[in-house]
Amino acid sequence: MHLVDDTSLSPINRHFSISEYIGAAWSRRAFILEEAKATAFSQGRDTSLGKLWLVLDPILQVALYTVVFGLVLNASHGIENYIGFIVIGVIFFGFVSKGLNSGSLLLQRFRGLISTFDFPKIVIPAATAIRVALDNSPACAIAAIMAIATSNFSHFPLAPLLSIPLFLLMSTLVFGATLIISWITFKVSDFHQVIGLGTRALFFLSGVFFDVNQSSNEALRHLIQLNPISTFLTGLRSMFLYDQIPPFSDWVYLAIWSAVLNIVGFIAYWRYEGSFSNVG
Repeated sequence: MHLVDDTSLSPINRHFSISEYIGAAWSRRAFILEEAKATAFSQGRDTSLGKLWLVLDPILQVALYTVVFGLVLNASHGIENYIGFIVIGVIFFGFVSKGLNSGSLLLQRFRGLISTFDFPKIVIPAATAIRVALDNSPACAIAAIMAIATSNFSHFPLAPLLSIPLFLLMSTLVFGATLIISWITFKVSDFHQVIGLGTRALFFLSGVFFDVNQSSNEALRHLIQLNPISTFLTGLRSMFLYDQIPPFSDWVYLAIWSAVLNIVGFIAYWRYEGSFSNVG
């Protein structure tokens, strides 16, 4: 694991109050940012094409899913711009999926740092969340450009400008989920197998390659609509494909999910801070 300057991580051993915990984590913000930047864009470093795989990999996935779902399974029926539709779905779901999977066994991967220093362990998922956002930003930017380019707007679309705060809102939600996942896999390491299966199931339950509103199964349609990832993808498609701002209720819905996940995750980290030094 690549580490950066850790001189601020002094070996102290005491229990934090909530306010002290927040303050201690905030005081490590420089470490969080430097660790995120140091480990970002590491995919493909040892290959001939290097960092280009950060963009090539999702584009190849889009091409594959377009053929499989759009042509073979005819999931494109009734969707005017299926290329833009699936580009948004595959690339931005990939960002969410990688964020969720990054939390699996996260603390175990940092056992050396954790066993040496007593610092707010929440800085580890914080740095990881920023790194995942940075890693996925090039592919997400290309997906946005492709979606707009294939939409044939007769005017310059303005709604996509709001995709940035929507992306940041979803990043916050994913961070909260990462806190919970990393805590659970710390307590029960075998749970990381469930995370992998869960993210694969979410691929089919988030409207990545089909229009949720066109589903003939009412129960399934309502279930998918409750999924915040589906809300996120639907909002992005409204912006990039139709130049429409998602309804205010969708923003509130994602904000509530984000708040709940972050509060639960934060409390778990604060409450069990002392036990993390025993990570296996």
